[in-house]
Amino acid sequence: MRIGFSASSLADDDKLDDAALAQAEAYVTSGADFDTVSRLLNPRYKDWSSPQQQVYRAYLQGQIELRKTSVPQMNQASPSASESGVPPEVAPFSLLEAETHKQRQPFFTLSQIMTFVVFFAILIAAFLTVFFFLQRMK
Repeated sequence: MRIGFSASSLADDDKLDDAALAQAEAYVTSGADFDTVSRLLNPRYKDWSSPQQQVYRAYLQGQIELRKTSVPQMNQASPSASESGVPPEVAPFSLLEAETHKQRQPFFTLSQIMTFVVFFAILIAAFLTVFFFLQRMK
């Protein structure tokens, strides 16, 4: 279902610049839905009514589709992207997509935690031993 709207119905603060649209396109390419992308790019989106959200999602989808049709033309004019051996469509998004697909890593591994626990136990045992002998000397 298409919702009729004009870009002028959005406030200027809610319109996205080229960098934000590139980021939105990368999110959509990686599998995010338009609702999630809208929430990520516009902090006010969550406070809007459902019709306002639908208009914004339609705006976002339209801008991404428009960008997809105009990006190949722009990339053909730019030989520097093709000289690097990386496809021009992928080059600007490689880092962003790597960040979105990267799994969260724990701060410490189990072996690091166990090493700390053993070290701490040895340290406490040494302290208690010294404390015990100092009490005996009195």
